Amino acid sequence: MIFNIPFKMIENVNDDLQISVALGTEPGQRIVTETLEEKPRDRNGNHLFSVHPTKPWLVTSSDNYFIMQGTLKVWFKWKDGDPFQSENIQDYLDFQNSLVPNYTTMTNHQEDSDNKIMSGQYTYLPTETSGFVEPLVKWRPYTSEGGIEIIDRDTVFVCPMQYSSGWTFQSADLMNNDSMTVDREGLQCYVLPGQLLHTEDNKRVEKYKLTKLESSSVKLFNRSGTFCKIAKMFK
Repeated sequence: MIFNIPFKMIENVNDDLQISVALGTEPGQRIVTETLEEKPRDRNGNHLFSVHPTKPWLVTSSDNYFIMQGTLKVWFKWKDGDPFQSENIQDYLDFQNSLVPNYTTMTNHQEDSDNKIMSGQYTYLPTETSGFVEPLVKWRPYTSEGGIEIIDRDTVFVCPMQYSSGWTFQSADLMNNDSMTVDREGLQCYVLPGQLLHTEDNKRVEKYKLTKLESSSVKLFNRSGTFCKIAKMFK
């Protein structure tokens, strides 16, 4: 494994979920898993992914990171014997485009089937407020190697690590001078914004801090001067 992206721990939630944020990043810093055995596991040693029921060359993504600003590159590299092979590339792209319209354009998709590598590059730069959605890559190729790389200096992203499975990860975009109502889901529900936000009664919801939702919903206002990614995690 290669791991040289600087993370700052935000919070450990009852030994069930750990939230870390990458700050002060530099281009070229990476996190890479180089074998199937290096993929994340829970506290009992079980893999934190499941295989797609009809596409055995896809698995649920266990990365679950939220990009708050900047640009990330994501790539997958396969070896002989891996479940995902070059002949699965087009099926994968068709599947991704069915889940996320214009996925290949949005991520500047590139591939080299001779060298058995596929990559995408994504810049977080929203233009309108959105509802909460699933991660951009909910299903990923089942390959030996995979990684993320910092492209822009000071790219910021949040990485939740599950100690036990069952968490759902979503995110929404909230533009400057706009508001959004966030509904509580599950028995445990948290939000983590990329900018300082405020509630209707002017309480602060701190930037890069995990906040537990106690009421059934909360209305958040963005007066930060720029756009804001809101990460939502619940179980």
